[in-house]
Amino acid sequence: MDMLCPVQTLQQTEVLDGPLGGGRSGLLRSILRNEAGNTLAIMAAGLVPMMAIVGGGVDISRSYMAESRLQQACDSGVLAARRAIASLSAEDGVNDSGMTDEAEEISQSFFQNNFPTGFMGSEEIAFEPEYDEATGTVAAAVETTVPTTVMQFFGNDEVAIAAECSARLQLSNVDVMMVLDTTGSMACPDTYDNAACNSYFSSNHTSRTDGSTNVTEAANSRLAALKSAIENFYDILDSAAGDEGRIRYGFVPYTGTVNVGYLLTALDPDYVADTTGYDSREYVSYTYRAQTNNVSRSWCQSKPNYSYNSGSRRCTYDKTGMRWEYKYLTFNTENYKNGDTVADPMSASSSSTYKWAGCILERPTQGVSNFTWNAADASISPTTALDMQIDSTPGGGTDTWKPYWPNVTYYRSYNTASSTSGTKSQTSCPHSAQLLTEMSSSELTTYLGKLKPDGGTYHDIGLLWGIKLFSSTGLFADNVNEEPDNDGAVGRHMIFMSDGQLSAGDSYSNMYGIERHRGNITGNATGSSSAYDTEQGANHIERMNTICSAIKGRGITLWVIAFNTELNSDLENCASTGRGYTADGEEELIQRFKNIASQIAELRLTV
Repeated sequence: MDMLCPVQTLQQTEVLDGPLGGGRSGLLRSILRNEAGNTLAIMAAGLVPMMAIVGGGVDISRSYMAESRLQQACDSGVLAARRAIASLSAEDGVNDSGMTDEAEEISQSFFQNNFPTGFMGSEEIAFEPEYDEATGTVAAAVETTVPTTVMQFFGNDEVAIAAECSARLQLSNVDVMMVLDTTGSMACPDTYDNAACNSYFSSNHTSRTDGSTNVTEAANSRLAALKSAIENFYDILDSAAGDEGRIRYGFVPYTGTVNVGYLLTALDPDYVADTTGYDSREYVSYTYRAQTNNVSRSWCQSKPNYSYNSGSRRCTYDKTGMRWEYKYLTFNTENYKNGDTVADPMSASSSSTYKWAGCILERPTQGVSNFTWNAADASISPTTALDMQIDSTPGGGTDTWKPYWPNVTYYRSYNTASSTSGTKSQTSCPHSAQLLTEMSSSELTTYLGKLKPDGGTYHDIGLLWGIKLFSSTGLFADNVNEEPDNDGAVGRHMIFMSDGQLSAGDSYSNMYGIERHRGNITGNATGSSSAYDTEQGANHIERMNTICSAIKGRGITLWVIAFNTELNSDLENCASTGRGYTADGEEELIQRFKNIASQIAELRLTV
């Protein structure tokens, strides 16, 4: 065994022959001879690729973090821009990006806050969001580079990162009921306050024979501003809905009454009365005492029921004539409510004919000063006030609705049951209400074009019928509860807009008749002007407050806009929390409707 060792050594020497070891490579020979050197060399040989792997991971991680931050900044920038477009005024006009300068400034600020210039050593970035009005989308694409920390030693100095983002308002399904003040003041220029509007109205109206008012509507009227605002509102929601969402619109224009009569008779003709009482007049025959002077006895004796005075030669006798008598009268309304053209019921000799426009007189009510919304059973007390029972239907008899007949309505002096003198009552009948329905842009424009300014302001009347048309358990429940094709949930919103404070007149013929004769709101059919003006207005406000509570209590978001008037405490409390607004002039009104539309729709990233 000892003789084998030299042989092994000799063989190694021959194999390792080289310049450093008397044979081949000295380095290789050294490695093989030295175990410690062998390990070090292996580590040294593996260090370079190991550094590349670890350094690459570090730089990839850094670039991923930078790209995530860039995407976050891009998203926040377009979201901020899209919301700003809906909520800021456009006084400066749009710039080359299709946005307002204000919107772009806000967008840039959000982007910079999330990805400051030079973040992680990045190159300068051009963030240039653009707005596509056709789709309602704000979009942007950004790219930059970040320097490497380790891979630069291997010739890779930087890593490219990029992000794309877009945002738009989106919604699934929404129903919007609009309760709109279309009273006479809506004819005023949109910049006028109430005092200036009163002066304008006094100079620009004439009364019609039916008691309504023909008002010369200003070119820049409040009503024209309202129509523009609603059309802008429509455009925002239409864009947000896309091809999948369903949007339906209902309308209740109001003055001193509402035009819902034909909606009611379509449900059941018996919902509207066939006979109706009105404070009116009739042309009747009557007998009066006439006299003739300086006549002969024989001439006088030829007259019936004569009386001759020989001293004065005066003949007194009875004579029959015709005159108007003003009182509460009951007329047949069966054909009138059906939309037929009917003869004047006040005078057999009249050639006038009338046709029902569709406005109504309310069901029986209670002239009390307080009402209560009962959330537990969704009712309003007192329950004997049938008009305030949102889901109630007539049971026949006297508890039906009745056709509003402006042509036959007259008022008399206070505290009189009849009189030989009277005055035509002020009346109004707004355009017909509309049940919830999907509408094209042209259909919306056509409907809005039929709204005309006239009449007095009774907020409770508009809101009462807004909820009656919107109730999921009421008269029109089949329409309200119609399921959308996409099976999604439905958001429910009511927008109540008025340009004036509630104003009730005791000789005005409204949905509750003439207050000085009927006492339906005050509970008092005998009184004076000052008493009615105070008590009637207060009771209408009480009704409005109760109805507002009922609307919100049924899960409906109630938005209130006071246009060129004060958002007083009653109007503010009527709105859902934080949903009450004021608007002075057309631009602000348009913006308020845009604000509401952007809040109804949800702001979402689309990429």
